[in-house]
Amino acid sequence: MVLRIGEEGPSAFVRPDDMPETVLTAAPDVVVGLAAGGLTIDQALAVGKLEGDKGVLGGVFAAEMG
Repeated sequence: MVLRIGEEGPSAFVRPDDMPETVLTAAPDVVVGLAAGGLTIDQALAVGKLEGDKGVLGGVFAAEMG
C-alpha cells in the first residue's frame, strides 16, 4: 500500500496484484487521525468501513483498541 500526503491532500492506493486481506475505508482525516493516535480504532470504525480482521488494525496503528 502506498500512502501519500501532498499539496492536494492525502491519497492511498494498492497495487492490483498485492491486495490486502484487511481494508479500512474512511475519510482521509479519519485515517490520519488514527495513524497519529488522535482516534481509537473503534472511533475510526464508527465512521468508516472495515473489510477483514479488526485485530490487524491494532498491529498497524498505535491507537488503542476498544
